This record gives sequence, structure tokens and C-alpha cells, in this order.
Amino acid sequence: MSYFFPNSKNLITSAYISVLFLYAIFFNLSYAVIDNDLEEIRELARLPNFNVKLQTNRGNTVLILAAYKGHIDAIKELAKFPNINVNLQYYSGRTALIIAVSEGHIDAIKELAKFPNIDVNLQDNDGFTAVMEAVYQKNVEAIKELANVPNIDVNLQNKNGCTALMEASSQGNIEAIKELAKFPNIYANTQDKNGTTALMFATRKEEVDAIKELAKFPNINVNLQNKNGFTALMIAEQLRNIDAIKELAKLPHINANLQTNDSFTVLMRAASQGNIEIIKELAELPNIDVNLQNKNGITALMLATHYGKTETIKVLSKLANFDVNLQDNNGLTALIYAARIGNITIIKQLAMLPNINLNLKDINGKTALMYASSAGDAEIIKELAKLPNIDIPLGNDAVYNK
Repeated sequence: MSYFFPNSKNLITSAYISVLFLYAIFFNLSYAVIDNDLEEIRELARLPNFNVKLQTNRGNTVLILAAYKGHIDAIKELAKFPNINVNLQYYSGRTALIIAVSEGHIDAIKELAKFPNIDVNLQDNDGFTAVMEAVYQKNVEAIKELANVPNIDVNLQNKNGCTALMEASSQGNIEAIKELAKFPNIYANTQDKNGTTALMFATRKEEVDAIKELAKFPNINVNLQNKNGFTALMIAEQLRNIDAIKELAKLPHINANLQTNDSFTVLMRAASQGNIEIIKELAELPNIDVNLQNKNGITALMLATHYGKTETIKVLSKLANFDVNLQDNNGLTALIYAARIGNITIIKQLAMLPNINLNLKDINGKTALMYASSAGDAEIIKELAKLPNIDIPLGNDAVYNK
């Protein structure tokens, strides 16, 4: 006894001995659980004043140990203890249920789910619930089992705002998505802290099959925007994923005219890149507006012109209500852009478009011809000068200084 209390016998009080006694029982019970020794568990349970809810300084309980080991018989035996608390949490915030899920012990999950007052929605320190852990571990059988637990909330979010469905979508885990779809009150439009939805996660990871599966969810909203104003469609365009664009385009009420925080539409972004296959796909979307302007008044046509995308201009010019004469905040038209950068191929292309106004002036009063003249580009001056209905100023052979 002096080994434990070297300084004073007076410290050995009955209360202190009682505490030591309880912890000795606890540790003996822990070893019995680890060994799945049911007889020892039963013997220890008969001892007076035993507290099955005791925890180590790291929050470990005998039930958590049994769940970790997947010892079904031990869990069943512990379930008989008065006042057993299935919801106690380990230092990481994990419950016996979350740990059983993490270790893939399906039978343990089934037994723990039978405990009265089990709280299946408890979250660990990272905000993970049992169902989130099941998805993270790609354990579809665990997801199925958890669906049967009363009052489960599949829409809870972890500390980053992610749901179980977002994780499954990011993984491209089709079976998990299908199982989550069966949960009562599943909501597919939740957004994380960055405004990302399950549909955006699937798109970002280029999981086209996941997009197809999410499209089956009732009331799926393809038009939600993240913190940067990007939709799933914009993300697909950014990744140049034509298959994802095709799937997203099938969703009802898709709006291709939404603008990012810097006021670009998906068509503007595609026009600047000149990916003709994507632009053709976007051109098929209902109510696409080719004339939308960003905060600087720039259109998809102006961007295509600036970057020299002749095929893009061809596709854009065939869209409904196409207006070649729109001007940006500085009064520049697509034709003026072409003249300023000296692209004679695009000047010829734009000049052939119906209803083009060759004489529009920017805020400085300069036309496309004037810009070509100030640059001294004889070939472009000649090309513009021969166009019908162009105004050619008198004097100095229409060569203007800046």
C-alpha cells in the first residue's frame, strides 16, 4: 500500500479507496470486453456500486471499446447494464456508433442502433455524424443500416458545411448516393461554407455518373451559385467537361444567363476560350442570351473578337436576337475591337454580318476606320474603306493621329 501512498497513511480514505476500486473494476471490465469474455463481464456487473459509464481521461468507455473491436456479444451484454449510456463520446467526439461505422462493424452498428435513447445525429469534433463517416468510408452497407435508425438527420453539416450527400457526390459514389436518396427528408441543395452544393462537388470532380444520379433528386436546383458566383454549369465549362455540360443541360429550369461575381456568364467564359464544342452545346440551351454584358459592358462577341476566335463568332452570330452593334462602357464595338488589334480576318467576318453599323463611335468619337488609320494599318484601312455604307472622313487620306 505504501507504493501508492508513500507520504501519509491518512490519505487512504474510504472514499479514495472506493474510487480506486471502481476504476479497478472498470479496467478489468475493459480487458474483459477486449477479450470478449462474457463470463467476466457478468461477474463484474454483479459487484456493488459499479458504474458502467466511467470514462478514461481520453473519454474511452467499455462500450466504445466493444464497438471498436466489433464484439457483438459484449455489446449485447453491456446493453443489459442499468443506466448504460450509448451516447458518451471519446476525446475526438466520436461515439460508439461512429467508431463502429469507422471500423466497418455492421453487426455492431445493428446492435448499437437498438439501444434506447441512442442519438444517431451526434457529431464528432470535425462535425462528422455516423452517416457521414459511413459515406467517407465508402461503406454502403453501413449507410443502409443507419437509414433504419429513428430520427436520423441526413442533412446535418460538418464543420466545413459538408453533408453526407456532398461527400458521396465528391467521391462519385453512385451506390451511396442512391442509398442516401432513400433517407426521409433528404435535401440535395444544401451549400457548404463556400456555397458549394452536391451537384457542384460532382461536377468539380468530373463525376458525370454522379451528376446523372443527383439529377433524379426532387427539386434539385442546378442554378445555385457558390461564393464566387459560379454555378455547376460554369464549373463544368471551366473544366471543359462537355459530358458534364450535356448532363447539366438536361436539368429543368437551367439558367445559362447567370453571372459570376465578376459579372461573366458561362457563354462569355466559353467565348474567351474558344472551345467550339462547348459553345455549340451552350448555344442549344433554352433562352441563352448572347447579348448579355458584364460590368464593363463587354459581350461574348467582344471577347471572342479580342481573342481571335473566328469559329466562336460564327456560332454566336447565329443565336437568337444576336446584336453585333452593342457597345461596351467605353463605346467600343466588336468591330472596333478587331480594328484596334489589327485582325483583318475578323474584320471581314464581322463586316459580312447583317445589320452591322460600320460607323459607330466610341466615347472618344473614334470609329473602327479611325483606329485602323491611327495605327497606319493600310490593309485594314483598304478593307474597311471598300465596305458599303462606311463613312470615310475627308482630308489626309483618312489617316488620323491618336
